[in-house]
Amino acid sequence: MIQIPGYQIREKVYESKQTVIYRGVCDNDGKQVILKTPIESFPAPEELAQLKNEYELTRSLNVEGVVKVYDLVKFQNQMAIVLEDFGQTLK
Repeated sequence: MIQIPGYQIREKVYESKQTVIYRGVCDNDGKQVILKTPIESFPAPEELAQLKNEYELTRSLNVEGVVKVYDLVKFQNQMAIVLEDFGQTLK
């Protein structure tokens, strides 16, 4: 399974053609989180730009009912958006 610095991945929650969603725990504070990454090990610059734009847009929202964004983690040739885990399942 993928390794993202600062996070322990617990399970893969969902996989699409472009992204993978994981449930994990932050090493610093033990907070449960959701991590969204491109599916490719070496994503195209456009995919990384799209993920960064999603992070920026979601981070700017402060609306009840919208998942909170905690961080954008860069690692190896990848990025991951770190999101609030509100305990729901996508299955």
